[in-house]
Amino acid sequence: MAKSKENVEEFMYDDSFCKLVIDPDAETLEKWKRYRQNNPDKVEAMEEAKQIVLMLRNDSIGVEPDERIASVWQKLQSSIDENHKPKEFSIKKNSNWKLWKVAAVIALLIGTVFILTEIVNDPEVEIKLAKANQFTKSTPMGQKTTVYLPDGSQVMMNAGSTIEYYEDQKSNTRKLILEGEAFFDIKRDTLRLFTVNTENINTTVLGTSFNIRAYKGENEIEVALVSGKVSLTNNSSPSQNIIALLPNDMVSYRKAEKTILKSNFDPEKVLAWTDKTLYFEDVNFEQLMVTLERWYGVDFVIDNDLWKNKKFIERKDYRGKYKNKSLETVLEAVSFSYGFDFEIDNKTVRINLLKKKGGIN
Repeated sequence: MAKSKENVEEFMYDDSFCKLVIDPDAETLEKWKRYRQNNPDKVEAMEEAKQIVLMLRNDSIGVEPDERIASVWQKLQSSIDENHKPKEFSIKKNSNWKLWKVAAVIALLIGTVFILTEIVNDPEVEIKLAKANQFTKSTPMGQKTTVYLPDGSQVMMNAGSTIEYYEDQKSNTRKLILEGEAFFDIKRDTLRLFTVNTENINTTVLGTSFNIRAYKGENEIEVALVSGKVSLTNNSSPSQNIIALLPNDMVSYRKAEKTILKSNFDPEKVLAWTDKTLYFEDVNFEQLMVTLERWYGVDFVIDNDLWKNKKFIERKDYRGKYKNKSLETVLEAVSFSYGFDFEIDNKTVRINLLKKKGGIN
């Protein structure tokens, strides 16, 4: 007998079953051992319910009322058509975030890719689903997306990023191609390696969490390891120069120079974007503008006179940290430091050299 939503939920809301999963005693273990023996058709549903209980417990969140989970289930099911093509629906950003986690878990149970996209300054959150072991996802400027893969692994994508995921049945591996930046939390699977390919660097893991920054047009590719262990290879010579990383290690590959530097990293800086924080440390004006364009999904129109000012060309010392701040708030701070005027017109931002008295020259 196949598992059903009702079977899974029945176990999820059974106090004795939750005790079995979280803090079993001898009596509880014996009770559920007999139940499994007498109800072999329920074993699969029990295992699914166990996964949900563990995931919810690990994130310290409670289970929503029955009718709300039922509603999420129906939405997930209806958002996948008979051809398994992804469709989408939206929920309010201020909705209880616990429901998103429940939705993600249920989505995994029915074999889908679960994609959650947050749009900066937009009250809606977009959810997409696809029944597939191969897909491509791009995150536009001004958005961040979290993708739950079919195996339960999680990929958080920064703005302006693209991933292409596929499972290679012949080599029994999970492969992902990244352009941009993403944070990975990969489920351990000793039988199937997980490989992330970028323009110049391949990162191979069993199960771990790490950040990769590999934007096209930027000279550096950075791989920073948070937990577990990964190995890196250079695409030009994959059999040579294998580098092993341990937690708090980072590798920076410079494309133009074809050099690799291994060092430690500051998690507050490297992972700031995953906590909705802009972090600048010793950057120049051009780097500031590129980052803000990507973060807020806007286009900067910069006065030509500005580029004639040495301060904007030579200065490389801007520092700042902005968590959950609007574009206007950030530009107020940056403009005070550099001395320029700005005007925000929808998705266009005009930057002009400060003409009035008070600018920094």
